[in-house]
Amino acid sequence: PRLMMIIIGCGAGAGIAGIFKAPVGGMMFTLEVMGMQMTTVSVIALTIACVIGGMTSYGMTGFTLDVPLTHPQYFDPHMSGWIIVIGVLCGLYSLYYSYAGGLTGRLFARIRSPWLKALASGGILSVLVFLFPALYGEGYTTMAHLIDGSFHVMTDFGLWHTNGAPSLETVVLVCGGVAAVKGIACTATNSGGGVAGDFAPTLFAGCMAGFFIGALLNDMFGLSLPLGNCALIAMAGTMAGIIKAPLMAMFIVVEMTGYYGMMFPVAICSVISYAGLCLKK
Repeated sequence: PRLMMIIIGCGAGAGIAGIFKAPVGGMMFTLEVMGMQMTTVSVIALTIACVIGGMTSYGMTGFTLDVPLTHPQYFDPHMSGWIIVIGVLCGLYSLYYSYAGGLTGRLFARIRSPWLKALASGGILSVLVFLFPALYGEGYTTMAHLIDGSFHVMTDFGLWHTNGAPSLETVVLVCGGVAAVKGIACTATNSGGGVAGDFAPTLFAGCMAGFFIGALLNDMFGLSLPLGNCALIAMAGTMAGIIKAPLMAMFIVVEMTGYYGMMFPVAICSVISYAGLCLKK
């Protein structure tokens, strides 16, 4: 039985490592979320499985990152204090995301017929995607463009389409709207018979929320926080708060983007977001 638990943990960790091309993130998932015991045999087996799983996926997809960034992201140490603020706000947003998703799930649980569930799910998603086309798909490309500063990806379709370059105010408004409904859309998809996932949606929601939070702080306090940094950092903070796995969140974000130099602010935001939720309990 002990070896069977190790094998299950290795399989789960290697699966996460392959999906996100994040070997260390897969290891942290097994240790944090599944709670596998940290014995010598289990950790060595888990490390081998996750590295092979992640590198196999990485090699068979052309050695490409899931969130490829073309503009380098550098951390400014002077914004360290504001990273704490972003972490707190990510924790609060995590509570909202979980509440909205939980409420949507309870509403779907009252529907007995699978046909009605599918219709309700499709109807909700149709309206939300019409209002915010960025919700369509996994959102990796959208996240990469937003962090890079290519804002057109948020307004190319739907009600927000503009002929010229979109204004920052419009992009911030769209990001706030997407962050507000992402938890509902994700739960509606899963509850209606679809597969929206559990981890990837939190990264997307965090990216949108981080961009919105950064713009809000800049406007309220006259700051010049780099919004790309805020979006990338909040990806980890939101995932840490929703999944309750700060180590997994910080490693997955830096491994998916390839910017290990952002580990310090990502770690601060993840820990603050998770710690805030623990204190609440």
